[in-house]
Amino acid sequence: MPRAFAESGGLPEQIDMRLYSRASLIVVCYAGLLLATDLILPLRIPEILQALAARHFSWGGMIGWIAQTPDSAPLSYFAQLPFLLVWHHGRLAARFPALVFAVAACIVLLKLFKDVPIRRPEFAIAAFMLLPVHYRSATEARAFEQALFFTVLEILLFLRLIRAPSITRSVLYGAALTACLYTEPYSFLPAIGQLVFLLRFVNLVHARQVIWFTLPATIAPPLLFMPYYFWAHPQASTNWISRSGPPPALPSLAYVLLALLVIGFFAGLWTTFRSANRSVPKRMFLFCIAGGVLSAVSADQLLWTAPGLILLSFAALEWLSRSRRTRIAGSGLAALLILCCVPIDARYLTTQTEDVQAQAATVSRELTASSCIVFLSEGLSKDLFIFFQPQLASYECLNFFHHRVMLAIHPYVGVSYRKDADSYFRGLGFHETRRFSESDGEVVILEQGK
Repeated sequence: MPRAFAESGGLPEQIDMRLYSRASLIVVCYAGLLLATDLILPLRIPEILQALAARHFSWGGMIGWIAQTPDSAPLSYFAQLPFLLVWHHGRLAARFPALVFAVAACIVLLKLFKDVPIRRPEFAIAAFMLLPVHYRSATEARAFEQALFFTVLEILLFLRLIRAPSITRSVLYGAALTACLYTEPYSFLPAIGQLVFLLRFVNLVHARQVIWFTLPATIAPPLLFMPYYFWAHPQASTNWISRSGPPPALPSLAYVLLALLVIGFFAGLWTTFRSANRSVPKRMFLFCIAGGVLSAVSADQLLWTAPGLILLSFAALEWLSRSRRTRIAGSGLAALLILCCVPIDARYLTTQTEDVQAQAATVSRELTASSCIVFLSEGLSKDLFIFFQPQLASYECLNFFHHRVMLAIHPYVGVSYRKDADSYFRGLGFHETRRFSESDGEVVILEQGK
């Protein structure tokens, strides 16, 4: 069996390569799961809003759309563009980059597990893949999974920078952090905690060398991002569509999962103080990863904590595996962590309620020559529907002299806004003849006269 040598002290650690082959097979199965999910779930409103950047493509129009999207960055739009130009409103076309980056993130994380090393990579990669916050991002046509790939990549590069600091590794680390910022700015947060927690080892000569190479690589990316931010931020739309009301309640099993991850985090952090059980670079690395987790959690950005939480939890389980009895207990805890994820992911698959595509098809089917359409809440609501049915744009109500008016109400329109619309059209002499409920949205048909 090959060995991973801990640099700057420590004994070589055994790696069972058969387990990594098994973990690679799990990644292949995961790609199949993501593909099936992408084909089953309809595009949700935030995904549609991102995909709209490629509609009627022009560079100026696309850049302008990105700029008006709140807290946006451009790289994920460019990754989607080739696929959406071929298949304008296809689910798989919009989500394919997220699928590719999800698989790539798993591959890079396996490499990271091998370099640390983690002795049970098949459990660790399965837990990472099925974490609900990660599984959701991997099946969304948004920037999150691409940014998570760069987050995992920067963690791997950070480990290599710790083990052997050099200008080349520092530049690569900085480049990964810059890609994080230009994909999803919040994905940069773990790097801040990593740098701050690195100062714990400042009394070590090796650590001081690492700090001098890490510091410019961490400071430069925000400076490179500032020109884009100061250009785009003033253009952000104040009428961007977003879900109103409180977030949905978490299932009770989510609290069990959260408790296991918190325990794993503190157990992994505790092992970094056990100098007899860790080489210096490994203790330094895991302690800095804990800092990255804390800096992301403090900003309520849970997705970027996922790689760090898995690394620390399974580092702690590895410490538990010193004897046969504790090894069984560690495997049981790892299995429990994975089993907690499965029902939550299944609930996510079966409770999705947004389906603007179905609403647009209903509106198109019910159109008559005397009809016009009101896209309720105005603003970008019209764009959501014509993304799937472009011909609806020519039926928008410019006045209310039509005999028949159709209200297209997407799922994010609030209850009060819907009631106001009903009252307004009753005042104009319209009465409701039919109402179609599509997920959380509605299509309402109103006619004048009796």
